Amino acid sequence: MNLPPASVWAFALSLLLIPSHQNGGAPKRSGTLQAQDSLKGSVRNLREFGKAGLGGDDTPVFRRALGEANRQGRALQIPAARGPYRISPLYLPSKTTLLLDSGVTIQALPGFTDGQRLLNIVDASVVQIIGYGAFLKMNRAEYKSGEYRDCLSIKGSSLVAIKGVTCLSPGGDGVYVGASEKKPFSEDVTIEDVRVENSLRAGLEVVSARNLAVRRSHFVNSHRSEKSEPRMPVVDKASGIVLMPGGAGARLDNIRLEENATSHTEGDGLRVVLSRLTASSPPVSVTVVGHHDSAAGGSSFLGIDGPPSGRAVRGHFLFEDCVSESAQEYGAVFSFWDSAGARVTFRGLTVIDPDGSGSTMDNAAVAVKRGGGGHEPIGNVEFARTTIRDTRHPPKIDYYFSFADYSHVGMQNVIFRDPVQLTGARHKQPLGLYQSQGVGAIQRADDPALRALWLAAEKAESAVGQQKR
Repeated sequence: MNLPPASVWAFALSLLLIPSHQNGGAPKRSGTLQAQDSLKGSVRNLREFGKAGLGGDDTPVFRRALGEANRQGRALQIPAARGPYRISPLYLPSKTTLLLDSGVTIQALPGFTDGQRLLNIVDASVVQIIGYGAFLKMNRAEYKSGEYRDCLSIKGSSLVAIKGVTCLSPGGDGVYVGASEKKPFSEDVTIEDVRVENSLRAGLEVVSARNLAVRRSHFVNSHRSEKSEPRMPVVDKASGIVLMPGGAGARLDNIRLEENATSHTEGDGLRVVLSRLTASSPPVSVTVVGHHDSAAGGSSFLGIDGPPSGRAVRGHFLFEDCVSESAQEYGAVFSFWDSAGARVTFRGLTVIDPDGSGSTMDNAAVAVKRGGGGHEPIGNVEFARTTIRDTRHPPKIDYYFSFADYSHVGMQNVIFRDPVQLTGARHKQPLGLYQSQGVGAIQRADDPALRALWLAAEKAESAVGQQKR
């Protein structure tokens, strides 16, 4: 006897609220098999609705199967086939449970136009895709123009869970989470054990979300071009994870990124851009725990603020026990970061062999900085219990940290305190720079010595200006 439809939705809600594996360990059995066991007789099989996976267009079979399973309140199982299932853009309605067997590949048909996404969850609720060992594949090499052919797009939706799938070669973002025309954010979204490789844009882009959890996911080799373009501005290069609200009404509310990894990205490992938010926007709340970035083409952790209005959004970013390894630029850098805006705290950051390109300001490992054109003080960034090691021979970094405002407006609430280990920099002392003046550490934001350092820097700058005349 089939389970009543209500059991499917109860099961779906339980998966959204409970992690699939405890303590980050691998499951004893496939997560998809566990889901099938829990649902028992309340699963329909794609094969019941027609032949698929034979090299043709499987979109009609998928649409028919999704519609009928949804009408009956059942989950839909996608069994492994000899070849990939080939589909055009597919939209998942509310109360959809899609179970992809290990070995399944769902591939985009040729001819996707810019803006078409492979799997779409738009204005829907209670939707989940469970696919440990399954693949979603796009045809990136085919796409000669445009950059918005995402693998998995979540817009204006709630109670969504994506678990276990691997996205290959998206012609845009691997996973996109944001607003729809009807709703300004997605909410209660869980992304677990997902892998994205070779994305044209970000592996994961979050534009507007509330209550988003991303756990144990890996975003690899995000890059815009097949050939290296060193002259391309880093801000235009593809990053592993991007948090970039799309407008003043967008949200980054209770975003948790836990035990994820980014590696070999063309741009930054994890990039935060808040330029489109203002002081009247909903406050941001982001926690990043145990993130490991390696071999970023830019910086491992980068933040940019500085809205045109000059009034930055409030809130807090917490980075805890994160690791940067072999970044071409900084281990962590926050640029044009308004001191009156969101607070940023790094606790237990480890930075190994940064500045591979030798191009960071003052050849420093971490920084808070701004060039010209600023109008308000920068800052509100703290580094506590930091470990920085340069193991190269010869070393690349001169200083462990550098805080500087070359707009000469000012810095507030910048802290570098209680380091755990600092080794390998060419300058043994001072450890860092504050407005180009040597400093060992900054233990508290109201340290009166900072004012003296600022005045000394301004005096030195004035003397240089007079000599040039």
